[in-house]
Amino acid sequence: MTRIFLTKKFGKWSNDVGLVDEKIVRAITEIEQGLIDADLGGSTFKKRIGINGQGKSGSLRTIIGFKKGERAFFFMVFLKVKKIILLGKKKLP
Repeated sequence: MTRIFLTKKFGKWSNDVGLVDEKIVRAITEIEQGLIDADLGGSTFKKRIGINGQGKSGSLRTIIGFKKGERAFFFMVFLKVKKIILLGKKKLP
């Protein structure tokens, strides 16, 4: 079973936007099944996650360090809108 870790800031921010644990676990399950949005190399992946009843295409993008059957680290999250959330800090592109 893959152990899932969130950085402290990712965990705080995910609570603020309503990203629940079951969505995080589902994202890892999908990656284990080969359903990824982008392979960034070096066991790093981009994965879309839907929040607040929205579909995946209109919600979050996450960057995950992942080793199948071992561990997954959620360390970066982006909103589809023009704001970027990097480790809990809001920046405009």
